[in-house]
Amino acid sequence: MCTATYLPISKTEFVLTHNRDEHAERKIAIAPKEHLKNNIQLFYPTDAQANGTWFVTAKNNFTLCLLNGAFVKHTPQPPYARSRGLVILDFFLYNNVNTFAANYNFINIEPFTLLIISHQQSINLHQLIWDGQKLDVQILDETKPQIWCSVTLYTEAQIQMRKNWFITWLQLQEQNAANNIVDFHKSTPNATHEGFVINRADNKQTVSITSVLQTILQKQMLYADLINKKNYTLNLQDA
Repeated sequence: MCTATYLPISKTEFVLTHNRDEHAERKIAIAPKEHLKNNIQLFYPTDAQANGTWFVTAKNNFTLCLLNGAFVKHTPQPPYARSRGLVILDFFLYNNVNTFAANYNFINIEPFTLLIISHQQSINLHQLIWDGQKLDVQILDETKPQIWCSVTLYTEAQIQMRKNWFITWLQLQEQNAANNIVDFHKSTPNATHEGFVINRADNKQTVSITSVLQTILQKQMLYADLINKKNYTLNLQDA
């Protein structure tokens, strides 16, 4: 499930923000902290049920986030070979978009959309969509704001409505979008059902918001645990 937005600030600066929607019965996630994988410093919150994640940033090269579903809503057919929350971490076994896309075994993994921002020198934005049968890889325009909404949770009409909210909000922001994007993710209309923060009768709710801001002066991860009402900030330049 979930919603993500990408805001470019300059050729080397960006902010990526992600709302995680989950069933109320799912275990509460563990707040983000540093992990060492393949000698790479990674920072991410941990899904307490499957031990994976949905949002990860490496200190010097990549930031990724995951949305459930591909192009259209699918019917889950478990058991699957591997959790999608582990697939996102498996990327760092390759540490290269093309190598990962060409060599990773996606067979029998539930459909997903994976956003990959490379920020080693300049920014590159990739979108990988696995529909259960084939992998679609696109290079997106990293100079333009982007929004994604999970097809497992929202209809085409709801997705378009949310895109319109985003466009309208951007038009009102002038130069303040990067500073205000987390507040936008918390405060859209129709919050119980169609907004960015949901709390539906079927026990699906927004449980957290994760955001990475990278500028020349700072890199930090913000994490809002909406269930426990706790906020965390990791200053990654100091790590």
